[in-house]
Amino acid sequence: MKKKMNYKEKFIKPCGKIARNGKMAYLDTEHHKKIKRIIAITEDSQISIHDYLYNIVEEHFARYHDDMTKYYRDCQLRNQQL
Repeated sequence: MKKKMNYKEKFIKPCGKIARNGKMAYLDTEHHKKIKRIIAITEDSQISIHDYLYNIVEEHFARYHDDMTKYYRDCQLRNQQL
């Protein structure tokens, strides 16, 4: 049986990727402050905002893969009918 991961195991961990120049995204000031506070209280000072956001996006893609695929296909069909 698969063990359910807790929040820290899922999101507060190194992502193994390097943030590259030219691949930036805007983050709202309030979201940035909240994320900094979450990261600041962790014992692992090596965790970056990039790591945290990467883990959130990975979880989102995994959780909503089927919904996203269906949405994408629906959009393709709609565009072909135009």
